[in-house]
Amino acid sequence: GAVGVLSWDWFAGEITEHPSLAFRWFRGLPRGVELFAGQDDAEATFRDFLNSGQLRYFSRDEYARDGIGRVDRGEAELIAQLKGEAGVALLITGPGGVGKTRLSWELANELAKPEHGFDVYRLGRSAGSDSIARLAASYPGPASILLLVDYAEAAPGLAEIADAIGHVTSNSGHRLRLVATCRASAVNQVKDAVSALPFEEKSFVEEAGASVSN
Repeated sequence: GAVGVLSWDWFAGEITEHPSLAFRWFRGLPRGVELFAGQDDAEATFRDFLNSGQLRYFSRDEYARDGIGRVDRGEAELIAQLKGEAGVALLITGPGGVGKTRLSWELANELAKPEHGFDVYRLGRSAGSDSIARLAASYPGPASILLLVDYAEAAPGLAEIADAIGHVTSNSGHRLRLVATCRASAVNQVKDAVSALPFEEKSFVEEAGASVSN
C-alpha cells in the first residue's frame, strides 16, 4: 500500500496540542512516571485477566440503577468530583481484593476520553516532587492531568508528591488530580501523607456496610 509522509510541522503541532504524545513516541518520562495504558504490569495474572475484556465491568451506577442495592457515590459522581475545582484528590480505600484498583482504572479510562481531556499517568515507588514538577513543565499550556498511585501506603514519596501537586495546581494553569488506592488498615497513614491537598475518600468498607443494612 501507499506510504504517507508527514512533515515535521505535523509532528510538532501534534506534540504541542497533546504533549503526552512526546512521551509515547520518544519516551523520556520523569523518574517514577509511566503512561497509563489501561493495564498493569504483566506479573499479575489476575490483573491481566481483568483487563483482557473477558470480564465485563459492572459499575456501581448500574448496580444502583438496577435496584440491586444502594451505593455511596457511583462512577459518574466520582468523575464529576474529580473534574470539579475542589476535587484535587480521591482516596479509594478498603480491604484487599474488593476492586479498588479496578475502580481507579475505570475512572482513569473515562477521564482519558476526549470529552474529559485528561492525560493519565501512573506513579511508581520512585516518583517524587521533582517528577511532578518535570511532568507539569513539559506542558506548554494549561493541561488536565490525572495521576494514579496504587497501594499508596507503600509509596515512600507520597507526602512530597501531594505537596508538589498542590504547588503546581496553585501556581500554574494546570488541573492536576490524584487518585490513590490503599488498604483499609493504612487509611490514616495515607490521609496524613496527602493532607496538603483537599481530598475525598471512597470507602468500600462503608459501601459494604450500607448494602448490608438495606
